[in-house]
Amino acid sequence: MLNLNMTFVATLVNFLLLVLILRAVLYRPIKNVIRERAETVERLRREAEEDRAAAAALRAEYEQRLAEARAEAASIEESAHQEADRKFDEIVARARDEARRAHDALREEVERERRRAWEELRHLVIDTAIDAASRVVERSLDSADNRRIVEEFLAEMESGGSDRQNA
Repeated sequence: MLNLNMTFVATLVNFLLLVLILRAVLYRPIKNVIRERAETVERLRREAEEDRAAAAALRAEYEQRLAEARAEAASIEESAHQEADRKFDEIVARARDEARRAHDALREEVERERRRAWEELRHLVIDTAIDAASRVVERSLDSADNRRIVEEFLAEMESGGSDRQNA
């Protein structure tokens, strides 16, 4: 049995020596590799979290800028609409003024033409009345007297005619 015990002790000593050698040669380097890997994984996880936070911040900034750009575009569009409405109103007002001026000028022109036609008609009537009066009277008054008499007659007719037209 002793043999057995010596074998057992030798085996045990060999096992312990093997454990010590393996621990020194394999266990510590493997433990160091595992620890380094764990640290690398933890560092990568932290970097991923930081990148995710940075991406979220960039996204929030992008969305804020996009909202600001949309608001500015809406403001520009609104001011453009207001400017277009203002210019439209200006153009319409100018066109109305121009049409009113043209209408007034046309009215004045018509009034001048009416007066001119009336004067022509008046002179024609005077000349015709003088010719007719000369023939009827068959005597010759001077032209200035005849014209004065007819103008007085027409003035009386016009004032009487105006009264009739206004009534």
